[in-house]
Amino acid sequence: MASSQLSTTEMCERNYMRKLQLLLIFTLIVPFYSPVYAFEYDSANEPVYKLDEVDSYPKIKKAAPPRWPKKLRIYEGRVKLRFVLTKGGKFRDIEITQSIPNGVFDQYALEALQKYRIKPAIKDGKTVGCFLNLPIEFELRDTVTTFDAYKDIEKGSLYINKGEYDKAIEAFNEALSIDNRYSSAYSGRGFDYAKKAGKCDAEAATEVKN
Repeated sequence: MASSQLSTTEMCERNYMRKLQLLLIFTLIVPFYSPVYAFEYDSANEPVYKLDEVDSYPKIKKAAPPRWPKKLRIYEGRVKLRFVLTKGGKFRDIEITQSIPNGVFDQYALEALQKYRIKPAIKDGKTVGCFLNLPIEFELRDTVTTFDAYKDIEKGSLYINKGEYDKAIEAFNEALSIDNRYSSAYSGRGFDYAKKAGKCDAEAATEVKN
């Protein structure tokens, strides 16, 4: 009889210890699990603002230079990323809006982004989610590549928009000296010459009229 009572007591103690362990595990897990769930829910449904709608812009606290394999280090390029920076400083809804050369550096740009630390935007005294565009450059030091020609063409296009045709022609010539296969450099330079000639003709006509 005593043996039976002892066995029952032991069973009760074991059941109690199991319940206590489960309670302890639940107590330890819930504080860590709940905020993650809440954060994911909030970050997916929080309002997202444009940069011109916030009071304080996001600030990059840590920038990570991209790494890419040695076999690709004969190329340079750029990947532009657009994403939502959540109020908790996380990245979501990541899109690739520009990839030069197409698709070559995409994976390495996304890997670099995950190492960035960006302080969220502030609106009305609170951190908020916002849209961000981030260009990640893949550059080789002291090496001239076809990407440098592309950058000169971009520079020439900007000069055209400003009406600075001499500087635009210079930029397009620089691009063609690096790589003469860029048809956009030829057409851009031709456009500049035509604009410059038209401007000169207009100035000459004004002088004759006066």
